[in-house]
Amino acid sequence: MEDIRDFGDQEEHVFSMRFYHQDHGYVDFTTVEQLLVDEDSFISGSIMVTGGTGPAGGPTRATFDYSTKLLGLDEDGDGVFEIVVQH
Repeated sequence: MEDIRDFGDQEEHVFSMRFYHQDHGYVDFTTVEQLLVDEDSFISGSIMVTGGTGPAGGPTRATFDYSTKLLGLDEDGDGVFEIVVQH
């Protein structure tokens, strides 16, 4: 599912998608905050990528926030980001 709103020189994107690989399982891509895009790049918003179950029982997750340029990774599925990197 994707919803795009056009504001002339900018677009707002909201989406939820699932990709499946027969050997590696699924990965879900979801907007946490709508993505604002101009003709050249992302301006703001955030995306969450969710994979299979981690060792702690929850999903393995990564989020990227375009406004703050922060990438967070929850490798074991416990709901806590073990790795946080600012670009």
